[in-house]
Amino acid sequence: MPELPDGPVWLATVDLVGDAVHDDVVVPAANASGEPYEAVRLLVRVHGHPVGEVVVPCRDGRAAADDVQREVRRRLGAALDAHLEADGLAAADVDLRADPPDCTWSARLDALGTGTPLVSVVLATFRRPERLARTLRTLTAQTWPQLEIVVVDNSPSTPGAREAIDSVGDPRVRLLEEPERGASRARNTGLRAARGEYVAFTDDDVDADPDWVANLVVELLADDGTACVTGLILPASLDTEEQRTFEKFGGFSKGFAPRVFALTDTDHGPLFPYTAGMFGSGACSAFRRDVLLELGGFPVDLGPATAARGGEDLSAYLSVLFAGYRLRYQPAALVRHEYAPDSAALARQVFGYGLGISAMITRRALASRSELRAVLRAVPTGMSYVLSGDSPKNAGKRTGYPRGLMVREVAGIVCGPAAYLVSRRRVRALGAARTGSADGREQRTPAATS
Repeated sequence: MPELPDGPVWLATVDLVGDAVHDDVVVPAANASGEPYEAVRLLVRVHGHPVGEVVVPCRDGRAAADDVQREVRRRLGAALDAHLEADGLAAADVDLRADPPDCTWSARLDALGTGTPLVSVVLATFRRPERLARTLRTLTAQTWPQLEIVVVDNSPSTPGAREAIDSVGDPRVRLLEEPERGASRARNTGLRAARGEYVAFTDDDVDADPDWVANLVVELLADDGTACVTGLILPASLDTEEQRTFEKFGGFSKGFAPRVFALTDTDHGPLFPYTAGMFGSGACSAFRRDVLLELGGFPVDLGPATAARGGEDLSAYLSVLFAGYRLRYQPAALVRHEYAPDSAALARQVFGYGLGISAMITRRALASRSELRAVLRAVPTGMSYVLSGDSPKNAGKRTGYPRGLMVREVAGIVCGPAAYLVSRRRVRALGAARTGSADGREQRTPAATS
């Protein structure tokens, strides 16, 4: 990951096919707080496929074209050569403006000959109507031709979701209500109502790339043994110090190389598969609907609005692997996610991540003797992974990472087992040992059809 400056960073994208890469990148003079942008971080693509990022300093509201080209060659030369080689093109003197190669989703789909099945996008929302409308605009602009968008309002007594949907004015969007709080419940309500053979999940604070759905689904179509695909999550903004801190020392990105995971793998380290964060995030994922339903959907005693705060997506990924399916990571399936904008939100976020993964592992260990034995065997290695400054998890945090955030994350991990037990007790007290509300009431946009 290219190093970020201390000040605000503007985000932009350049495709080496078609874009004016010989022109300077024009950057706004300042962010909403009046702070000048110090650099631009460019997502570099070839034929639409992301190959990496570069950071280029700004001077007088511009990032010089010479600086951009130099950084692309220096940092991404090997990745560009590898991408071209995979496309069957020579790295030297290649005409990037020629017909798109086999890496594009449409070319891959043509080769598969499967057609374009209906895909359902399930989007749980909670009291963010303005941000929801923005997310919906990126979803209705998807290039996948057969699409429905299922919005599940997890606070139906609060107005806003209906108005956000109406502002988009797309009949493919329909609204469900899930009055019982919890992201897992809301997602499960959408999962059961989905009409598509494949279901993609995202959040109400992301901007989806136009090819997001297509790149997720083509991976599922290409391999019957794959039941889940995750994608690349990049920041929607790096304006604040807290957003840059989160990105400098981890962020959501899992890199720009596609990966395939199976339970039988032996090359992912001694904690595999319980280092589940390597798989991706629920804000950028798709499943075979039949498989996820068979596995019970997302666990309602994990996730936002439970005492565990998170871990529901990671548990679903593990369930896919333990059921014998493969999970794929495809960085061409891209969304941009809003990061915590201030120090209080960042501290809550970091604590919640630690809490969620620890609660998730506790849940799985209590539900399966074989997983309990695996977790107990991994405890010494896991403690070193969390606490050692030399572990892969912490190697990038040796200098500059706020100690308070490290403490918050470890505190979350320590509290996770107790948090899960509290969450499980609450679910049982509600008589809710089910995948979600059984009476999620559907509402349609005025133009919607059955």
